[in-house]
Amino acid sequence: MRGDMAKRTRRPKVPRDGPKKKLKSSDSSQLVVSAHPLGIKPLGNLWTSSHSKYSRETSLGSFAILTDECLLDLLSYLDGRLAARLSCCSKYFYAFCACNEDLWREWTLRDYPDVVYRDSWKNTYRNQVVKKEMNMSNAVVRCDQVYSDILYQSWCMMACFSRYVGWWKRDNIQRYDAKDLDVDTFVQYFEQQSTPLVIRGIVTQWPAYRRWNRRYLRQRCGDEPFSVGPTTMTLSQYFHYMETQRDTNPLYLFEKRLSQLPLADDYQVPKYFRDRDLFSWIEKHYHKRPDHAWLIHGPARSGSRFHIDPNQTCAWNAVIRGRKKWVLFPPFPRPPPPGVFPNEDYSQVISPASLMEWFTNFYEEAKNRKDRIECIVEAGELLFIPRGWWHIVLNLEESIAITENYVSETNLSHVLEFLKSKPEQVSGWHDKEEDLYRLLVEVIQRERPSLLSTNTFCSTCPPPENLSNNNNKKKTSHSSPFRFQFLAPSATD
Repeated sequence: MRGDMAKRTRRPKVPRDGPKKKLKSSDSSQLVVSAHPLGIKPLGNLWTSSHSKYSRETSLGSFAILTDECLLDLLSYLDGRLAARLSCCSKYFYAFCACNEDLWREWTLRDYPDVVYRDSWKNTYRNQVVKKEMNMSNAVVRCDQVYSDILYQSWCMMACFSRYVGWWKRDNIQRYDAKDLDVDTFVQYFEQQSTPLVIRGIVTQWPAYRRWNRRYLRQRCGDEPFSVGPTTMTLSQYFHYMETQRDTNPLYLFEKRLSQLPLADDYQVPKYFRDRDLFSWIEKHYHKRPDHAWLIHGPARSGSRFHIDPNQTCAWNAVIRGRKKWVLFPPFPRPPPPGVFPNEDYSQVISPASLMEWFTNFYEEAKNRKDRIECIVEAGELLFIPRGWWHIVLNLEESIAITENYVSETNLSHVLEFLKSKPEQVSGWHDKEEDLYRLLVEVIQRERPSLLSTNTFCSTCPPPENLSNNNNKKKTSHSSPFRFQFLAPSATD
């Protein structure tokens, strides 16, 4: 029936590339950056400086042979105690150690993974060492003669984030109101054509859109622990962290137990995906399924680095509060995004370890790609992400969202091939004794066996793409926000 209806459905009249907004030269706001609080300056300022007696070589000694990036990598292997001592040796070591919140966060979460965050990562670590409450001095050492692009730029990205408006003015995605888009049209022209889409008029009807704010979430969830990066926090602890953090890459609340929380009653799966998720048949018969529904909450500058959603699934992301900048690139055989380097079978990828690094160093190059899609998803809007699309997400302000992954008849052949050929890369499936591929085939034979005859393995499928988003679950082996990071696939999302 759906196939017959789809054939009679007229194609939407919006152009395939959607409405495009071109930036004029006047759109590029002039960026005026205030001074670094410690007086650190960009490296280029060294050439006009009269302070020739105090140099990087005299301050760092034998370590001066290392680049700033290598020095930060080396420092990440220390702990907070050694770093505090090292910061007393010179102004350069002080600049790299004493006030680098990214390093202090790494040391804290490595040495004290269950710690309760204070007003900074440095103070959090220090409280664990002294084992008692104490008043911390806010005195700092001026570093006017320290010149470092990496230190200056990382601070600039944190302090001046709202001024980088050129990043989020571009928007070339198609948008539809739900009242003008039926399910068959969506399937035929967007899901089957692998075309991202923003849908309006769904999220605004949910109780979550009216209710969800900090007070309501705290009342409903109380002291429930939530997954926040590599650690766990209650909502009260996370809200305090969001208000006081000065991280280049703020921790992101990414909770996979949404369907088990009281908040699950505040939204409904949209009509385009409801009753079409074939993984739900596994849940129906075996009371388990891969992780598929997440609550996402984070401050400005947080988000997800470039990744592909797990297990060849499609996804939708509904913004309840805030605004999110998305940049998307189509799947294999199209090339990956600039600055993203997967290996041959897509099981591992090298990419910038920071959202801000990618936007700073690769966004201009990405604009030359005609196949990219960019958009800002506002509160009350829902984004559909087809199978295999690379995407990066940057929160422009504090944002709350819901995201779900699903497998439909459209992408079933890709999912079956992935589950059968790369079982070690399956993500979000926690029963290691059961073969997810076997279970999916079994429940399809029970519910709708005709799907198996029409969904044979896809001979032109791309390499297995288990590049699911693990930003918040990976321990970074570096501390600088400006370098590449090597990611390996994970069994969980």
